[in-house]
Amino acid sequence: MKINLIAVGKKMPDWIQTGIHHYQKQLPASLNFNLIALEAQKRKGKNNEQIKELEGELLIKATKGSNLTIAFDERSKQHSTKSMTHFLSNWQKNGDNIALLIGGV
Repeated sequence: MKINLIAVGKKMPDWIQTGIHHYQKQLPASLNFNLIALEAQKRKGKNNEQIKELEGELLIKATKGSNLTIAFDERSKQHSTKSMTHFLSNWQKNGDNIALLIGGV
């Protein structure tokens, strides 16, 4: 099983890197976890919708090889640690390769 956390933004702040390393240590050794940072699109001469579309295309391309894609959204349902553990266990049993997406803008 492989989990790719794909985020827009080449230079992640230190607090994000610290959090990722903290949680990565808690994952089972059998999980192959990777952070993939995609370069944010240049803002000059583009509106937010154009940027979202371009970055969305980059995110979709980066999911290649994944059979399950999950896009994080601040307006979506929040899950508990217990429910996420349940999801993770099922994905692991199925041998799923997961792409977790965090967009920009």
